[in-house]
Amino acid sequence: MPNYPLPPRLNHSTAFLMVRVMKEGYRWANKLFEGEKLRLMHYAAAAYIAEYEDISQKALSQLLLIDPSDIGSIVQDLETAGYITRQPDTQDRRRLTLTITADGSDWLVERETNARKFENDFLQTLSLKDRKKLHKLLKGVMHN
Repeated sequence: MPNYPLPPRLNHSTAFLMVRVMKEGYRWANKLFEGEKLRLMHYAAAAYIAEYEDISQKALSQLLLIDPSDIGSIVQDLETAGYITRQPDTQDRRRLTLTITADGSDWLVERETNARKFENDFLQTLSLKDRKKLHKLLKGVMHN
């Protein structure tokens, strides 16, 4: 990639900088999954499924901001790997509910260790105080 400084109008744009950091973070995060079929979105989906037992596939797509037509392949990959199960809801047979398996829980724990390493590497230029402040600010923007 060419080494040009950001133009001033982009350097002063918080939105541009957020998107740029997000893209770079996403690229770094996917390094955690090199050599594996499953990627960052699989990890995020599994984390939601582990936290919210019997979550629907539709709710998962909404929470992850993923088009409903794309969530099916992520869920299928997790199911094929043995990390989740998918079954019809007892209340509404048209709805599928998702549940984490023991192997899925183990996979999440392994990835959390890698995620902490990733965060430390990616945010190495920030002090611990600044990392906490960044985290708080990002949560504030997300919950706005």
